[in-house]
Amino acid sequence: SDHLHGDEASAGGGFQRGGVLRSTTGARTEWSTSGATSDDGTESGNFSRWNRERVAAWIHHIGLGEYMAQCRRWVDKGERLTRATTGDLERELGMKNPLHKKKLVLAIRTAMENLQDNRSELDHCWIIRWLDDIGLPQYKDAFSAARVDGRVLNCITYDDLNRLKVLPVIHQLSMRRGIEVLRVHRYYPDCIQRRPIFHPSDGSGDVAKDNSMV
Repeated sequence: SDHLHGDEASAGGGFQRGGVLRSTTGARTEWSTSGATSDDGTESGNFSRWNRERVAAWIHHIGLGEYMAQCRRWVDKGERLTRATTGDLERELGMKNPLHKKKLVLAIRTAMENLQDNRSELDHCWIIRWLDDIGLPQYKDAFSAARVDGRVLNCITYDDLNRLKVLPVIHQLSMRRGIEVLRVHRYYPDCIQRRPIFHPSDGSGDVAKDNSMV
């Protein structure tokens, strides 16, 4: 079935084959819980009861705004997304990019379980800056188009890296090490500190920041 597994990577931080999405149809994930009532009359902690506009706004918030119109047309309540298969996402939302599907499924899981952690706070813009930090800026366009965020990065697989054109083994190893560092620091956004660089030709003592240094 099109369900979520636990974190894809092992405790050692290695990439896995495959991903959180499965192509077969079958049982779907349902979710229900209670929560405080929000301004729109829905329960703030109950994703399945969110109304059409709230779900569409959430889709935009997580970085998938290009699907807002299709979402408004197809989704009447959040429950429809919790019951959707990957085939539904492609057919009804026009979502063909596998990494967009993965991003949405992981975000739904977070909303369903009312999870709050630092991975959820790292949007795709932060990840783009992180690629500079680990010395792999050549992949920024691919990661930006795929809207890779903290949740997706934590569950990234070899298949995902191939889709992102991260093919050289040394680059895969660099990315793996960078992810390991983030995991050690529980994805705390400020865990990466850039070292100051002093320009010898400048006697003023001004400091410049080099984004390629961790």
